[in-house]
Amino acid sequence: MKPYWMEKSFGVPAVKRKEETRDGATSNLTNPEGWLLQAILGRVASATGITVTPIRMMGIATTFACVRKLSTTMASLPLILYKGDGSGGRVPAYDHPLFSLMHDAPNDEMSIYDFISSVQGFLSLRQNGFAQIMRDSDGDVAGLYPIDPVDLTITRDPKSLDLVYNFMRGSKRFTPSQILHLRGYTRTGLVGVDHAINTQEVFALAIALQDNAAKFFGNGSRPGGVLEHPMTLSSEAQSRLREQIENSTGGTNAYRTMILEEGLKYTATRSENKDSQFQEARDYQDLQICRIFGVPPHKVGITANMPRANVEEENIGFVADTIRPECVNWEKKLNSRLLTDEERGQGYTFEFDLDALMRGNTTQRYTAYALGRNGGWLNANEIRRKERMNPIGQIGDLFLQPVNYVPLGTLPQAQPAPQEPGDKGGDPTKGIEAKPGEGAVPKPAPSPAKPAGPAPLAKAPADAAMDDTDIADRVIPPLQGKPKELAASSDITQITV
Repeated sequence: MKPYWMEKSFGVPAVKRKEETRDGATSNLTNPEGWLLQAILGRVASATGITVTPIRMMGIATTFACVRKLSTTMASLPLILYKGDGSGGRVPAYDHPLFSLMHDAPNDEMSIYDFISSVQGFLSLRQNGFAQIMRDSDGDVAGLYPIDPVDLTITRDPKSLDLVYNFMRGSKRFTPSQILHLRGYTRTGLVGVDHAINTQEVFALAIALQDNAAKFFGNGSRPGGVLEHPMTLSSEAQSRLREQIENSTGGTNAYRTMILEEGLKYTATRSENKDSQFQEARDYQDLQICRIFGVPPHKVGITANMPRANVEEENIGFVADTIRPECVNWEKKLNSRLLTDEERGQGYTFEFDLDALMRGNTTQRYTAYALGRNGGWLNANEIRRKERMNPIGQIGDLFLQPVNYVPLGTLPQAQPAPQEPGDKGGDPTKGIEAKPGEGAVPKPAPSPAKPAGPAPLAKAPADAAMDDTDIADRVIPPLQGKPKELAASSDITQITV
């Protein structure tokens, strides 16, 4: 199933048109002049005189790097459809048709990586990302196809007041249920504010600096100069001079020798780029563009004056402050457009897995796993799944709990003292001599007699006269918190002498 705009060819046949010019400048849709852009979109050129368009914005290396970093990072995250398990938890919804559609391939021409990368690229650059939702005869989602924002306009139906997405090619109209519309920063909640409009001066200055550098090197990387003549230069000399200048500057013609006639002298001027701190201005504009997209400079190769110790913190901030809001934007829109009310009520939800971006080095990961394992909220199989390893069976599903962790207010319980062989209440297999053939445990051999030592000290008369109450009162912890009536003789392990 192909979308409507892919099945047909719209527009007029491709014919070679003469480019319209004004004041000697060429204007077309790729590089429109200010008057043409204002006539079409109601926009004016920037203060630098440069008209900012998405194509020219992507011609700036920093802009291209920021858009690529955002789109590829989002596309690399696993997108998983979960469902409720009935006990407050959730599990992957492998049996739902949307799981494979949004995890592997949203249509028969793209992988999910291609799809998210395309839509996120438009969203990052234009603050609006669009995709057409293809549905089957039952109304279920059958596929998604990205649409260039330049092909859509948004209006509101005057009667129903519903939003209408107008497809520029073929006059096709889509309802909101047929379009997946991701918005960036928006003032009205209907459409995102395009960077080419809201921050055009930043990009216009970056374009102007880039064009200045290109022209500087295109003219042989030599500063401009002045040609001086004591009299008037003849027409023939002017023609020859013009031809020499054209043949000795620009690209492969740079650094060729010029012959000056009739007393003509060349006086070089100072380098304006050096005097105007040209490179510093370019570096500053690169940082400004990074601020607009929320991308740390080191992510796009700007590492000057960046302490190495701060890179890890910058990476965490990039995930928390830039990537996570983009993930939430996607998740909320996918839940509202692709899932029904009944499915949302059953706990179905889309979610990106950010664990891959938050993985530290091996020592830090294993330390975190140890804390979760010893704390009782991670088991071995959960840890192995995070490390992309196979489970180790049911034994790996067990949770550990420290023995000294008990609910608040619970009295500690004493362990019974080990019984000597032959004592009542001890192990029935101990102290019993087995008869031949009965399978009883043989009585262990008696330990050798210890050498006689000094006679024990005589106990004080008060100790001999102690009753059960005194003994229970003098039991050392952990039994002294136990009620007196529950303190049995078998529980008493030590008494104060």
